[in-house]
Amino acid sequence: MKSIYAFALLSLICGNLFAQASKDVYRFKNGSDISKIMSYRDRFQFEKFEDGAVMFRGGKVTKAKLNYSVVHGEVMFIGNNRDTMLLNDKEFIKNIMVGQTPFIYHKGHGHMEIAGDYGRARLGRKLFLTRMGNERYAAYDQYSSSSAITSFSSFTNVDGRVQVLEGNDRVILRRRTNFYLIDKNDHIYPATKGRLLRLYSSHKRKVNEFMKANNTNLEKETDVMKLMAFCGSL
Repeated sequence: MKSIYAFALLSLICGNLFAQASKDVYRFKNGSDISKIMSYRDRFQFEKFEDGAVMFRGGKVTKAKLNYSVVHGEVMFIGNNRDTMLLNDKEFIKNIMVGQTPFIYHKGHGHMEIAGDYGRARLGRKLFLTRMGNERYAAYDQYSSSSAITSFSSFTNVDGRVQVLEGNDRVILRRRTNFYLIDKNDHIYPATKGRLLRLYSSHKRKVNEFMKANNTNLEKETDVMKLMAFCGSL
């Protein structure tokens, strides 16, 4: 079990080198062209479009060049005309593989990376851009966790409806990562301490001790990954 824990920590370090090089806060004039302000590195999770596959619930498999768009909060593919396009029929998608990285689709959260399988739970990881302003956003708030920026005069909210941004001179967006716990029945929950202890109920004391000893912050990616690696080793 200790070797599994060590391997998970090594994977965390290697797997996040690309993400760590990205900016976190972006400032735009309303209506700006995103491709002229955000670099490719900041707009996409992976350095390039990877060979991938989309598996549908009926058994159909479609292969394509895929990448995850942080801007849209969705997996995109390269079409026959070389344009980058969003996937259709999302509600019929079972799994997506972008290179060796698995994703799922959930109506309330969009496309989500499966960051690891830890026995009683899988860890979901969602990268997105959230709008910053005078209002304070809360962790796992429905508006923040699922909004996908389609332009800088509008955004698509959690229900898929386009809403118009206010006519401010500047729009400030922040790159953010939310984590979710996925149980054996494919139910998705925010990665909170309470939910984690319920999923690993037979190891409550050990999990509590680990979180206390490491001062675990469930808003911090490295802390979440270390905690889940520990839970998976129990």
